[in-house]
Amino acid sequence: MADSTPQLKRKREGAEAQRKKARMQKMAEAGAGQDMEVAATPAKSTPKPKQTPKPTPKSKAASNATPKTPKANSANDGAVSKSKAKKQKSKGSADWSVSSAQGGCFLPRDPVFSADEKFILLATQKALEIYVAETSLLAYKLPVSGSGEVTAYALSATDANRVYVAESTGLITLWDWVSRQKIGRWDIGATVRNMTVITHSDEDLVYCHEPGKSHIVNVHALRTGAQASTTELKPILKTSSNILDIQVLLQGRFVVVACGDSLMVGKRQKQSKTAVQDFEYVWRELKFAQRITTFHTYVRDPAEVTGKPAKSVQDHRDIIDIAIGDISGVLLLFEDILSSFAAIESTQKGGKTRADNAESLRPKKLHWHRDAIGSVKWSLDGKHFQ
Repeated sequence: MADSTPQLKRKREGAEAQRKKARMQKMAEAGAGQDMEVAATPAKSTPKPKQTPKPTPKSKAASNATPKTPKANSANDGAVSKSKAKKQKSKGSADWSVSSAQGGCFLPRDPVFSADEKFILLATQKALEIYVAETSLLAYKLPVSGSGEVTAYALSATDANRVYVAESTGLITLWDWVSRQKIGRWDIGATVRNMTVITHSDEDLVYCHEPGKSHIVNVHALRTGAQASTTELKPILKTSSNILDIQVLLQGRFVVVACGDSLMVGKRQKQSKTAVQDFEYVWRELKFAQRITTFHTYVRDPAEVTGKPAKSVQDHRDIIDIAIGDISGVLLLFEDILSSFAAIESTQKGGKTRADNAESLRPKKLHWHRDAIGSVKWSLDGKHFQ
């Protein structure tokens, strides 16, 4: 214990000396900082006594005129600032525009491609819009007039640069959609819901579905120029069922009409006669258990089925395949439906319109959809549909 006491004493003295040295160092650093602040602060100059200048005598008129100058300047400055604000506001408003109320709301119609597939024609309620296929950008619009709305449209079969546009007011307008010029306009007195155009004797025939108390399919020969007075109309179908869509095949030899729960196929009679008033169709109707939501047809070359080309016109027969989608999600495929009709007709006798159960034709069922089929389309080669 005696030996350890001096060691502890020396340790305490050494620790106190270190603490004292640290305190002295901190005090020295603090003093140096205060000196730097004093050196950075500029010295105040000794104030000089103010000298009051003697006022120069002015006339009464001069004293009254002096304060008016700044008022005029302030008024001018205010006018300049207001004019600048107006210019900036007008310049900013020129950079903005408001689109129409119906912008972006497309009709539930299939898009139409131009002949070269460089443009897509789509319709809103107030205009037919032309889009560039490569960029998907809007090129321009073909607006309807007045309070009318677009209800249907179809390209001309004789001139790919022309398009028929039907309006809710009963008007049909023929546009040159490339030059954006109106070529003709006709008031048919009915609203068109579906429209298809075919070529007949080097002119357009427009097949129109016109709803009303009954649903009617009319054939219109809409002519322009010197032949405008010879415009013709021929009804080919009248039904109480709501028509979903129509397709015209083989230049009018066959017409397929889809209704709520039925499909009607019409075959034209007297095909050697070319007058519009001679257009007569014999109809065959198929009844379905579920409501039809969409359909699409494909005309097949007989050589695809037989593997041999037809030797003569008599040997040539028409082969039509129809794909149908219904509300339950089922896809039905009717292959060569005309031969199925012929087999049924050989055992039946009756009038022009005959109804059959669709199941009796034994279609192929493709059922992998959970909901109703929205759309079905055949490929161009007819090898598949989707």
